[in-house]
Amino acid sequence: MIFLQKIIREPLFHFLMIGLTLFFIFDMTVSIDSDTNNSKLTISKQLQTRLGLQFETTWKRKPTDTELSNLINKYLREEVLYREAVLLGLDRNDTVIRQRLRQKMEFLMEPAASLLNVSDQELKTYFKQNIDQYILPHKVSFVQVYLGEQPDNRLIESVQDKLSKKITLEEAEQLGKTSLLPYHTPLQSKEKIEQTFGNRFGAALMSSTSNSWVGPVSSTYGVHFLYILNRSVATRPEFEQVRSKVLKDWRYQKIKEAKEQQLQTLLKKYTVVIEPQDERQPDE
Repeated sequence: MIFLQKIIREPLFHFLMIGLTLFFIFDMTVSIDSDTNNSKLTISKQLQTRLGLQFETTWKRKPTDTELSNLINKYLREEVLYREAVLLGLDRNDTVIRQRLRQKMEFLMEPAASLLNVSDQELKTYFKQNIDQYILPHKVSFVQVYLGEQPDNRLIESVQDKLSKKITLEEAEQLGKTSLLPYHTPLQSKEKIEQTFGNRFGAALMSSTSNSWVGPVSSTYGVHFLYILNRSVATRPEFEQVRSKVLKDWRYQKIKEAKEQQLQTLLKKYTVVIEPQDERQPDE
């Protein structure tokens, strides 16, 4: 009895129950709306209600009798063409259809994250086990003087000479070429900086000392001189600072585990045979 109570309290057990319920509902809906194995087409009350709700969601009003009749006729045309396509086997070996059906199955296997409950203690344990994901990264703020894509040596030497004379940052801004790149970049992580300027730029920036000009440095846009204004060291946050993110990550992980467990259950229904490939001839 204690073992059974423990299982019932497990989030994965709740996932499986919700998943089975969704499969049941889906199966009932399909049996009401269409049956591709016979020539009978039933426009049920449930289907008419669904068509009316879809119209109301789009147009913010209920459909008229004529509009509902048109919706039904459109559905009939679609259903007939769908059934005939299935009878002809047009749904087989179609990558787009396979992908769409896979997505629908994954949706049915994925219960709402809001239904998952977790205690603070469980969440704190998850936080400690995955602390590396929540460390606030080292960040840098800087200004950059942009010299263009391929500046000649005379321009580079001229700008470098002027920067070495301890000019103000306002004066330094006038030395660069006009571009859409920001002159001043506030505190950002190396990853964020590299998304804009490239890996070489980010590496040079992070290894440079503060309050001094560095360069010339190459980026995906061209050549720059850099001045590091400020740095923030990587820090480990307190649990409450990132609680909402930890909860989101925990739910995502539980959903992922539940989907994988359901998939493994479905796989057990099948006998998997992987035929050996023909031996490849050695390259001449």
